[in-house]
Amino acid sequence: MSLFLSFMNNTKIQTKIFIGFGIVLALLLVISATGGVSLQSGESNFTQYREQAALSNRAAMVQATLQKAQLAVGDYITQSSEDAIAEFEDRISETMNLIETLDSQITDPKRKKTITNAIENLGTYRSAFDQVTSLQTKRNSIAQSRMDIIGPDMEGKLTALMQKSYDETDVSAAYHAAKTQRSLLLMRLYANKFITTNQLDDFDKAMEAAAVMKENIAELQNELFDEDRKATTAEIATMQEQY
Repeated sequence: MSLFLSFMNNTKIQTKIFIGFGIVLALLLVISATGGVSLQSGESNFTQYREQAALSNRAAMVQATLQKAQLAVGDYITQSSEDAIAEFEDRISETMNLIETLDSQITDPKRKKTITNAIENLGTYRSAFDQVTSLQTKRNSIAQSRMDIIGPDMEGKLTALMQKSYDETDVSAAYHAAKTQRSLLLMRLYANKFITTNQLDDFDKAMEAAAVMKENIAELQNELFDEDRKATTAEIATMQEQY
């Protein structure tokens, strides 16, 4: 879970992700400058006007494709789908090609510098998304290979322990086993919610439930006398730490 939290708290990566919006604003300035220079210089030549219009149109195409790439980022963060990654790669590559074409057609030094900065920021944007997908893959691997296995295993052992306590009319042990079972279910509920929502509130609730479960396990251990059930409880405690 510490990997999950570090992923969510890594504001540096999140900042890089939203640099894409800055690229859009920069390109808007390029478009404005393109039209403004023509008007201020009094150029009325139709050929020059057509060239300026073509540049503005290409800049608008850059914005459109970049916005689609940003939508793909949002889809990936909420759904973790391979389709979203493919869509992002297609759109970001298209955006890069369009910007490079635009760069080759602009000669004004100031506007060319803006385009150069946009290209650099786009590279940062792409790199940040690669980091996000890498961390998301690690997170999913932990959930599938460990949490999804350990959680049900703990639940099964607690259920068996609770049933054995009932069968032996050990009411106190059965009660504490039920309390431990409840805290386990809450821990798993909020952990799974956090994986889906990425909300820190869900993470905090999962950790709170984990702390309560740890206390309940200790109380349960104190209520047991036979070695088999004590060994099972110790095993559950170890698994809970792993979870």
